[in-house]
This record gives sequence, structure tokens and C-alpha cells, in this order.
Amino acid sequence: VTQPAVFLHSVIKATLLGDQFIPSAVAGHSLGEFSALVASGGLSFESGLELVKIRANAMQEACEKIPGTMAAIVGLDDAVTEQICNEIDDVVIPANYNCPGQLVISGSVSGVEEACKRLTAAGAKRAIILQVGGAFHSPLMAPAKEKLEDAICKAEFRIPICPIYQNVDAKPHTDPEEIKENL
Repeated sequence: VTQPAVFLHSVIKATLLGDQFIPSAVAGHSLGEFSALVASGGLSFESGLELVKIRANAMQEACEKIPGTMAAIVGLDDAVTEQICNEIDDVVIPANYNCPGQLVISGSVSGVEEACKRLTAAGAKRAIILQVGGAFHSPLMAPAKEKLEDAICKAEFRIPICPIYQNVDAKPHTDPEEIKENL
């Protein structure tokens, strides 16, 4: 229920601004991309909510199939984190580049735990296992991607009132077909 709740909160905030909400561009990270699309008019509220529901259920199923987790790595060069993740035989990848020196990794429980040990030994100030329900932004979410992709292909997208900067390339998009493909 978390994803629909966050989506609703974001869309309601934009809606409450009414005529004051005149964006020159929109963006949202991961789940936030859906609320950004609704706020920009590129996707109807109903379609956005339906896609978020499908996304949440598909991700939950993927989490139940293969348990995973995430960890924040603080105070280590991104390249070192990337290299150490690549050296681990289990699934563990850099998932979110928050800022220089803070990167979130994602993968199997054992892969993330092993990475945390190695990253701490390599000089990370902290390696914090996050209280999350799965290995989001990792290959372990592939089953969810397939279900969501099918729903996205069936959804109707419109030309937004402003460009949306999408997660896949951080570039502005206004073409509904490009937006759909990128999402």
C-alpha cells in the first residue's frame, strides 16, 4: 500500500496548488516519475494510480520470490563501490547515486551483506543496511518489470504541459510514445 499512498500524496500536493501549479518541467525518481507524469498531464490520474498499483503488486511478488535488500554506502568513491560490487559473485549492484560519496547498493541479502563488509574494509565511513522490503533498482526486480511493461504499453499517454525529465536518461521528453518507452 506504500506506493499508492506516496503517489496519492504527491498528486494531491500538486492538485491543491491549483492554478499556482505551473511547472516549466517535472521529474520524479522511480515511483515519483508516475506522479510527475500525472502532474504534467502526460498521464491521467486514474491511469497513473492503476499503473502504480500494478507496479506495487508486481514488485511485492518479486520480493517474495527472491528476498533482497539495499544498503547506503557513505564516504567512499563511487568507482570503488562499483568495482567491489562487480567482484562479488552474488547479485549486488550500485542502484542510486545520491550524491558524491553516497551511493545505495541493491541485491540479494547475502550479496549486499558481503559488499558492506568489503566496502567498510575498503574505507567506507558507513555501510548501512536499509529497512526496505526488497532489492529495488536491481536485476531481482526483473519479474516486476515485465508485468509493469505490459500495463504501460496498454496505458494512454498524452502530451504533457511541460517536459518531463525521465529516470532513464535525465533528459526532457514531451512525446507520449517516447515517454511510454522510457518509462
